[in-house]
Amino acid sequence: MPRRIGLLTLPLTNNYGGLLQAAALTQTLMRAGHHVVLFNIKWYRPPAKAKVVELLERIPGQNIGGFRGKEMERQPHYPFIRKFIPNVSANLRGPKQLAEAVERHKLDTVIVGSDQVWRFKYHGDGQHGNFFLGFLGDRPTRRISYAASFGVDTWGHPDHTARISDLLGKFDAVSVREGSGVRICAEDLGRSDARVTLDPTLLIDPGFYDEVVETAPASKTPTVLAYVLDKQDLAKSVGEKAVAALGGKHDLRQIRPGSGADATDVPTWLRAFMDADVIITDSFHGTAFAILFGKTFVAIPNQSRGLERFVSLLDAVGLPERLLTDDDESRAETLLTTPIDYGPVTAKLDALRAESKRFLEDALRDEA
Repeated sequence: MPRRIGLLTLPLTNNYGGLLQAAALTQTLMRAGHHVVLFNIKWYRPPAKAKVVELLERIPGQNIGGFRGKEMERQPHYPFIRKFIPNVSANLRGPKQLAEAVERHKLDTVIVGSDQVWRFKYHGDGQHGNFFLGFLGDRPTRRISYAASFGVDTWGHPDHTARISDLLGKFDAVSVREGSGVRICAEDLGRSDARVTLDPTLLIDPGFYDEVVETAPASKTPTVLAYVLDKQDLAKSVGEKAVAALGGKHDLRQIRPGSGADATDVPTWLRAFMDADVIITDSFHGTAFAILFGKTFVAIPNQSRGLERFVSLLDAVGLPERLLTDDDESRAETLLTTPIDYGPVTAKLDALRAESKRFLEDALRDEA
């Protein structure tokens, strides 16, 4: 039976991976026949202050508090959101508005995930319980987590353990994105049946991405792509060495988030990954797309952003050596000039995709 699903993830900003994983899970559910509403969650502010903030986001020619600037960063992505996440709620701040949205949209199911939705440092004040669906109270709403990530390999929140354990105990089905999340659920939060599932970007039929890039022009020259947020000097140096080692026939292309007219929109960002021959990235989702599109790549993560997600994904598909944690440029050059045999990788990814789809189908199935 088709369900009416509310999808809760981190707020949509100019984060390409965050936008694509939300769209991928939305489209996976919609193409299975379900109605999906994305909760447009905002960090909690008193109502009067929230109205002022929303006004400042709209007024051009100023950037008081940085609110207009953040809105300008989001604007290039609105066409993508409208096309692939067609049902987005009004702004929701705090548990009361989230609960009201469940009633207003007549939702019978809420799914939390994916991305680092269970990493406390990414929650606004008072939001921890919301991401464990505490706003549902005693409603009979079906509760599911899909590929939820703690972002790190330890729990680290003893003051919240009792409450979060109680909330997680009310879930009908629990899946996490990393193997360490299974251990945290079992050992710290009393939930021993958690499963690992693929990030939604890897769950959806890869043909979806042909639809996403329809509006983006294809690259006219072979490229080495660097999408690196933190270690940009390292990425440039490694990229230049890779171009030289590959015979000098490639262009080095560097992409960074921007705003307004300077921003790379989602289709153009994704097309860059699709067209590149070699990829250097410190992004988890950049790594996921390098694997999905069968590219030669190296991942150079900033450990403070979350190393565990890279380790879990690369171990799962048999590519742990592609993780560069020591900034060794010589090893990076070797990796970038050594093609990957994607036969075994694709086989593992296909099996993980099938398992993940079964989890989601079973979690949404009517109980006998």
